[in-house]
Amino acid sequence: METKKVNSGSSRRQFLTKQLPAGAFMCMGCKSLLSSSASFMNPQEVARGAKYLTNSGMTTEDVLRFTLNKCVPVYKKLGGIIGNEKFIEMLKEASAEKGADSMKSLARGKPGEMKAFTDHMKKMLSTPPYDKAIPYEITEESDKVFEIKYTGCLIAKLYREMDAAEIGFAIDCSPWDRMIKAFNSKMAEKNIKNPLKGDDVCIQRFTLET
Repeated sequence: METKKVNSGSSRRQFLTKQLPAGAFMCMGCKSLLSSSASFMNPQEVARGAKYLTNSGMTTEDVLRFTLNKCVPVYKKLGGIIGNEKFIEMLKEASAEKGADSMKSLARGKPGEMKAFTDHMKKMLSTPPYDKAIPYEITEESDKVFEIKYTGCLIAKLYREMDAAEIGFAIDCSPWDRMIKAFNSKMAEKNIKNPLKGDDVCIQRFTLET
């Protein structure tokens, strides 16, 4: 079987969107899908009580573990085929691009101010599955700084259990600086501590230059 090289940014993007297995690529947004599943519900199916809309009896951990158990082994296999270092960089690039697109959509029609961003973060963290999976406390909040400490992260815990901390960091943590700059080019993010890097907590600090 012929192996095609991925050289340019455009060909890399084409590889990620067209050649990367669909199930693996979709997993990059699996938690977003979990938290917004209602938007995919057909009103007629809701009305007639489709079975897949009923409570499955799974906990937040069960759902996240099920999702990652489907995706992470595929990522590891692809890393072995492509080369782990190269594949991790590709995951970072794809995740950052996807996250930046989401932030651009959020910024449309809204001022790129710290308050608009912090309101979004608070809303996101109060909805499933984040509200059960990522307990947090705000350690600093002003019109120029937003610092948040995640006192636990179920997602990081599961990645570490699967010996996939590097994959988890590439998908969920590394994109944040580009994401926040897509919201406001004068904003920056610093990940002070991270469980996927061996720390006991995760601390993110967002700042706005004036």
